[in-house]
Amino acid sequence: MTFTIVKVNPGVPPAEVALWKAIPILSDLVNDAHFLASHVLPLVEEPAEDWYVAYHHDGPEHSYSVQVFVWPPGSATRVHDHS
Repeated sequence: MTFTIVKVNPGVPPAEVALWKAIPILSDLVNDAHFLASHVLPLVEEPAEDWYVAYHHDGPEHSYSVQVFVWPPGSATRVHDHS
């Protein structure tokens, strides 16, 4: 399978650049005791009944965003595109 990345908005960085910018954000989250205590551990104690966004971060000038979604056990989502 081959994917072609098309730049739709000239103000938005290519996907490769956005992914590299996401790495430190995600790394900070998994190493942030407050984030884990406030957003992850409550899921263990009181599982969610439906999916939700646990964290959202917009890049400068909304050039990219990172969202951490939480799905309760047994739930799923289809592979889809956000174009």
